[in-house]
Order: sequence, then C-alpha cells, then structure tokens
Amino acid sequence: MKKFVRKLKAYDNQLVITKKLSNNTLSHNRVIDKIKGLNENDIVCFLSHGATRAIHGSEFRARYGSHPKQFSYMDEAGYFIDKANVDILKDKKVFCLSCNSDTLGKLAIESGVKVYIGFSTIDFDLRDDLVGNQNPRASVISKTKYSLRNAVYQSIICSIENNLTFNQLSSLLKINLNKEMDKLIIENKGKSGFRYYKAAADCLLTIKEGITLFGNGKIKVLE
Repeated sequence: MKKFVRKLKAYDNQLVITKKLSNNTLSHNRVIDKIKGLNENDIVCFLSHGATRAIHGSEFRARYGSHPKQFSYMDEAGYFIDKANVDILKDKKVFCLSCNSDTLGKLAIESGVKVYIGFSTIDFDLRDDLVGNQNPRASVISKTKYSLRNAVYQSIICSIENNLTFNQLSSLLKINLNKEMDKLIIENKGKSGFRYYKAAADCLLTIKEGITLFGNGKIKVLE
C-alpha cells in the first residue's frame, strides 16, 4: 500500500497528511498525538495489519540483539490501536484498511467514533488454493494489490470531489472492486497464466464481501 499512500499524497499534499510508524514506542506515541490533534471533520485512514479488535503498529524486535527479521507483535507495544486506546478516535471518521478491522468497528463506535469502515479478510492470495506449506504466489499478490489499490484510491478521491457520504463511499468501493474484478477476468481471459488473474479476482471478491460500515453513514467524507 506504499504506492497508494504516495498517490493519495500526490493528489493534494495540503489535504492529505501521512505518517509512517517505526518499530519503537516513540514513533507510535507521536502518531497517536497527531491523531488526537486532528479536527472532528478530518478522516483517519489506517493502512496496516490488523488483528481481532486491534490494529497492529510497526513490528517490535523480540529481544535486543535478535536477528532483524525476527519480530514479534506484543500487546503492550506492537498493537497501535486496541480497546485500551481506541477512545483517541472519539468524534472522528475512520477508514481502516486492515485485516479483521471490522471486529474493531463496534468497539470504536461505542467509544465515540462517528463513522467507521472496516474490512474482514484481506488476503492477497487465496489460502485454499495453496498446497501444503506453499507460499502465497507473487504473481497473484501483485495483481490483487494493484487492483485493490486502484479501487480504494478511486473511491476515496471520488468521494472527496463529489462530497459523498460514508454510505456512498462504501457502496462506491464495492462497485469499483467489481470493476477491477471484471477487468482481471475479461481483459485476461485466454492469456497464459489466466488462473492467476482469476485468483486475484476471487481475492477481491472476498475483500468486497467483508466491507462493513458502522455508525452514521450519512456523514460526509469531507465536510
């Protein structure tokens, strides 16, 4: 999603503020302070890994001196947003592109969030298609990410430019995901490796079906 962030920033660098987490507590705290300082009409977008009723932050080293690839998510540090601090989103509008972020939605609304769009499963390759311990296929992952990025970007920009509500954003995102699925299938049918395009389309279908809106969907994306 790094390319998505760059595209969004390039659209209007005065309108869009981006923050990247690093694997230390100071980085997490700085971004949390930034969220706390946002206006009520601002929208908070999370692009991160998720867990049940939590959003992962940056990965923390399991222990000092461990191999840089050996990270672990720790409840006291690795979670960026969970039940302990979800109230920092109070009175804000949230779009959370994270796995299982729908499980945080109800808790967020109970904590005072105005409106919240979350997702269920976000797999870039179909787990059921993988054999044994087979790794996700790069040829499928790249296609799924590209199409998802296009659908989300187009939906958010269209919602901003046309003063749409969150209900309309949610519906538009599903429409754009349908369009991306159609392109993957129709434009690549008969090509060598078509099964990879079909797998990416199936991933988008799963992502689309997991989109959930919580709270007041009549609120405008930007007011």
